Amino acid sequence: MNYEEALKHSLTVPWKVGTCQQGEKCWCRTIIPEEEILDDEGEDIYIASGAEIHKVHAEHIVKLHNESLTNKVTRLEVINHQDEPIGRVYSKHNCKNVETSLQDEGRTLKIFINEG
Repeated sequence: MNYEEALKHSLTVPWKVGTCQQGEKCWCRTIIPEEEILDDEGEDIYIASGAEIHKVHAEHIVKLHNESLTNKVTRLEVINHQDEPIGRVYSKHNCKNVETSLQDEGRTLKIFINEG
């Protein structure tokens, strides 16, 4: 596959955290696909190969990416426990491709129900 196809494919497979050449003792990490992905020139596709990502950040990025691959949410419900009326205030079934986004410095949670 060409480079662009390899990059697109890398977004559809699980990732893992790797180490730099110094190994586990080093603070930095790489992010690589769990399965080897080669472009048409035989070059490995890395997500973050420069090994300049702190281990904590790399682990968090990998966790979020891998969770996004298993998004099987098909129902969305908003439940009010704050004030009257208590209970379900919004319900949508048969959802596809539900995404969430924290915005406004973590004060706003937006939920997007996208087409397929």
